[in-house]
Amino acid sequence: STDITRDADLKSATECALGWTNEKKQDETFSAAIGELPIDSSTLDSKKLLEKAASTFALTAADADSRNKGVNLKGREKEQQRITKFLRSAITSTDGRSYSSLFVAGPPGTGKTSTVKAVIAQLRHEQACGKIPEFNFFSINGLELKNPFDAYISLWESLSTSRGCRERCTAGEAANRLERYFGGDDTIENNETNEPIVLLLLDEIDYLVTEKQTVLYNFFDWPCRKGGGGLVVVGISNTINLPQRLQPRVQSRLGTERCIFHSYNINEIRTILKERLSFHGVKTGVVFSEDAIIFASRKTAGFSGDIRKAFQMCRAAAEVVIDEIECGTRRDGNIVGIKDVQKATKAMLDSPILSAVSTATHFEALLLISLASIKKQSGREQGGSSLRELLQKMKSVAESFGDIEYMPIPTFKELNEMCNRLTEVGLLNLTLPRLLHPRTISVTEQDSQGGVLPTIKSKVENSDLYIALRNSPHKNMAEKFLGVKLHLN
Repeated sequence: STDITRDADLKSATECALGWTNEKKQDETFSAAIGELPIDSSTLDSKKLLEKAASTFALTAADADSRNKGVNLKGREKEQQRITKFLRSAITSTDGRSYSSLFVAGPPGTGKTSTVKAVIAQLRHEQACGKIPEFNFFSINGLELKNPFDAYISLWESLSTSRGCRERCTAGEAANRLERYFGGDDTIENNETNEPIVLLLLDEIDYLVTEKQTVLYNFFDWPCRKGGGGLVVVGISNTINLPQRLQPRVQSRLGTERCIFHSYNINEIRTILKERLSFHGVKTGVVFSEDAIIFASRKTAGFSGDIRKAFQMCRAAAEVVIDEIECGTRRDGNIVGIKDVQKATKAMLDSPILSAVSTATHFEALLLISLASIKKQSGREQGGSSLRELLQKMKSVAESFGDIEYMPIPTFKELNEMCNRLTEVGLLNLTLPRLLHPRTISVTEQDSQGGVLPTIKSKVENSDLYIALRNSPHKNMAEKFLGVKLHLN
């Protein structure tokens, strides 16, 4: 009996020790997965690492890293150095508080905003260390505003808050106060005190283009003033030729400082994906195979060069493997391979919406390609078009392409009916335009009775449209007007 009791006690003690050891190993595994300990592939739990990799490729996580940690972006070293030099020079300038602006442009998903935010994070660190003078940083995204004139309200509320008292007012009142503050009015308080310089990021400035272009003119004119509060503006656009499409007076205020971003190539995308994993403590080969990274890089570079697509592709591939592990159907090991990326890509593209695109009629394809062309040329990723603007573009595309299958183009009534039909199947979105005042409604936004016509927005990403049309009769038109050669492999 004593021996049995002793054996039971020994077994209990052994189980407690093993339990503590297993718990410790789980803690170490989790810590390693989140990058707190060096990675040891023999002790890491595959599922946790895959979940970590999936979260690493989330767009919000990438944005937070550039904004808060000043992460250096691979493939954008020269652009980052140029922006840093420009902003540091503006902050430390002693030439009477007269500053200029920087125009940053490039296709969507090429790291423009992330690079600027990484530079700001770096400069904030230098400011905290006392290496550069104090500055205030504010950011306005034109896409997030209800109307362009709200940019005045956003800046004034941010500026007044930084001075100790948030002031709410209308767009007109905000514009007047900003004019006094940055325009050099002797009665304004900032002339008598040493107010810190203001660095303003105007993102998606394509959405701030108004009929008279006064919003862009004012924001880029204030940095040219002397005697007022110091202002430096970094404007980001999705179209390189935006200055050429603006009025001469606005062009003159944009200045000559330019920083152009080009689409990522295969090697740059590959490096970014590997660095992204490494930054969060996940080595290539532990979660993603080298071949899978290369395959995702080739796919992304072939379609658009938009790094966000590569992130989405890799995250979806990791989730495919996670699902198979949870369902007990995983047979090819727990590392993401080429087949997983292919499966994820196919799942992303095999949607009812893209299936509808691939079977579009000639006039439906003409409509979708025309909308995508307007979107590409205007730089407004989520911008819409009026019916008349779309009809004019369709005419231009059809006549330039020269194929009789796309002519004659639909009448205004037929186009309206087609838009309603495509909206029902989920390809388009019809909304009333955002208006400030009845006088701001342009002629192209009204019907013959003075009623407001809807704004037409495509619900299909341009890169997805390329893919959906690659095996359709409309492939050549997509290649010509959307500026890409479709890769069929």
